[in-house]
Amino acid sequence: MRKNVVVIFVGSLVLALSALRAQDAKIVADNLEYSREFYSTVHFVAIAKLPQRFKYDRYPSGGPERIQCDAGTYLRQHGKPWVHLKETGRSGLPIDYAERARYVMTFALSKDWGRSGDPVDNQTAQKVNGWIKLVDAALSAAPSEVKLVGKSEADGRAQWVFEAPSQNPNESPIRFTFRKPKSDKSESVLLHEFSGSMRLEEDKVVPHGRADLVQLGFGYMMGPLQEGYEVSEYVWEEMQQQGDEKGTSAAKESPSPSVAREVKRNPKEASSYNEHGMAKYDKGDFDGAIADYTRAIELDPTFAGAYYNRGLAKKQKSDFDGAIADYNRVIEMNPNNPQYARAYCDRGVAKRRKGDLDGAISDYNRTLELDPKYAIAFLNRGNAKDEKGDLDGAIADYNRGIDLNPKNSKAYASRADTYSKKKQYAAAIKDEKKAIELNPRNGDYYLSLGWDQLFNRQPRASIAASLEALKLSPDDAVVIKTNLAHANLFDNQFEKAKAIYLENKDAKLHDGRTFSQAVLDDFKELEEAGITHPAMEKIKALLTSKAEQ
Repeated sequence: MRKNVVVIFVGSLVLALSALRAQDAKIVADNLEYSREFYSTVHFVAIAKLPQRFKYDRYPSGGPERIQCDAGTYLRQHGKPWVHLKETGRSGLPIDYAERARYVMTFALSKDWGRSGDPVDNQTAQKVNGWIKLVDAALSAAPSEVKLVGKSEADGRAQWVFEAPSQNPNESPIRFTFRKPKSDKSESVLLHEFSGSMRLEEDKVVPHGRADLVQLGFGYMMGPLQEGYEVSEYVWEEMQQQGDEKGTSAAKESPSPSVAREVKRNPKEASSYNEHGMAKYDKGDFDGAIADYTRAIELDPTFAGAYYNRGLAKKQKSDFDGAIADYNRVIEMNPNNPQYARAYCDRGVAKRRKGDLDGAISDYNRTLELDPKYAIAFLNRGNAKDEKGDLDGAIADYNRGIDLNPKNSKAYASRADTYSKKKQYAAAIKDEKKAIELNPRNGDYYLSLGWDQLFNRQPRASIAASLEALKLSPDDAVVIKTNLAHANLFDNQFEKAKAIYLENKDAKLHDGRTFSQAVLDDFKELEEAGITHPAMEKIKALLTSKAEQ
């Protein structure tokens, strides 16, 4: 939970707010920040009147999006182009529909949003994207002068209304309405309504006149719960209240026995801990991330995303058994939900790290059954097949992964490694060059290219690649210098090669071998491929002698 998020206290509904507008502005700013963070972690719902009316659904982490309006339904997956269906949304929805309506729905088909429909032209796409920018602009508002103009309670909720002056003194003020259940003892309050004059000019949202009044209502769906249901915000809060009232039975409107049992949760606070955990994860603080994810799970044991994220953090710490246990929990809650296909994929990664290649491949197979276009699963399955010695099967999977995501440099690098094992060096070099084109700052790609150029009988190309690798990956200098020494030797620069060999003779590689042993191993592999040089025996003698010759 963030400290000092707000100074609103709901005991006997006393609002301890300073009369100073600066303090009011801080309260609004802090709770707008909380609202942005919270809505980014749930199935977010916005109802808009621009004056066009539409309903906007957005899943977290760049997930599926949908806009329903009188012109039909616009859908997309993970930021891909919009498609259009002729299904129209319900017109005339009140702005506060998203948070006041009591309903239960299953959104299992959200995985298909955007997978079918008519392509949208650029002008329409720009219009739809503009609507979303207006929604985001309302949540990102940062008024410097704000005052509290109203506080009330109704329908079991407390409400605070703040106003900020418009940039045009003749226009209506900007209004922010925050609400929370009276039973909610947390400090934070969600923004539920916004109104203000603004419009799009090109790609920017700018303040404007009365004719451009924008009205927005915000809410969320919570789930998936048992049997894949999602419930509206109102139902979710009602379920929590029921769970806190000992001896009371579920309300008649409760969606189903399975959903009604989902009580005593604090999803808002759980989402906050989950967000903090992700921030710590991004900074490399995996222990701190695990602690926050664990707290999120304690607050909401059905929070599949927190289990998944904790599994990722445990995997980073090489706690593969712990990671698998968390992925198992996600899969138990969502065994057939495509939104959680990646839980199978990441469990496969953990199994592969433990040496269970068959188990890993089985999980990758299941991932692709749920989401046949998940490119990473093809690449991971290719890695597992490569380790099992199924090189052709690995290349087939890399091919499919590259078809789905041709911008993934690691896919080309992995396929290059497999081609190299098959002694198809021209193909390997082509893929390594493509990987470098996509990610020119990766020293490993130059290291591999330098090695394969030796087998391609291009020592000068190997020298160039090895020198670039040294610039980009100085921590790998010892292994890179084996390539550089070999390349100079095959380029008939014996003295330069000899100097590199002797200078690094006793250095250690990351795999524990000495430089000398790595050179002897390389010579054996090169000789088996027919790559030889008359001076190789002299180098062997230098490296195996106790003193320099």
